[in-house]
Amino acid sequence: MSTLDQSIIEAVAFEAQKWANEATYQMKKNLADTGKDKSMLSQSIMIEDTEITDTSVKINWLLPDYYVFIDLGVRGVQNKVKTFGSYAFKNLFVGRKMLSSIEDWITRKGIKVRQGKEPLKNVLDRRKSIAFAIARSVKKKGIEGTLFYTSVFTEASLQVLASRIEKAIGKDFEVNITFSDV
Repeated sequence: MSTLDQSIIEAVAFEAQKWANEATYQMKKNLADTGKDKSMLSQSIMIEDTEITDTSVKINWLLPDYYVFIDLGVRGVQNKVKTFGSYAFKNLFVGRKMLSSIEDWITRKGIKVRQGKEPLKNVLDRRKSIAFAIARSVKKKGIEGTLFYTSVFTEASLQVLASRIEKAIGKDFEVNITFSDV
C-alpha cells in the first residue's frame, strides 16, 4: 500500500528523470571536451530505467564495463599519466580481449591498413600487428583519467536534485546515492 500520494510520486519521478537526463548530457559533454565525443563509450551512455518508490529514487545508467578506467585513468607500466584512482597496468602482456577491442576500434575509426610487401601478410594480419603495437603503447603509457563520470555525481549535483524534489513536493527530501557494478 502506497503511503505517498500518486501526484507526489509523479512529481518526484519527473524531477528525477529531468536531473538524470542532464547528468547524462553532462557525462557526454565531458567526454566531448576531452575529444572522446564520438567514442563508443560516449554513444553507449544512456539511462536504463528510473524506479520511484515511497522510500527511494533509483536511476540506472547503462555504461560499458571499462568506463571506470576512462573516468579515473590507468597508470602505465613505464610512463605515469595523470590518474585519479589506483588502477595500473602490471605488465606489457596484451590479452586477447584488449587486442580484439583495439582491432575493432581500428575498423570503426576507418584507419587504413595497407597490405605488407610480403605476399602472405594480408590486411587482417597487418591490422592485428598494428593493434598489438597500439595496445603495447597504451600499456606502457597508461590512460589519462577524464573524470567524465565522477565530476557529474558530486555532493553539489545531488543537492540540486534534492532541492528540485523538495520544491516539487513541498517537503524535505534527502538524496542518498549508491553505486553498483553491472
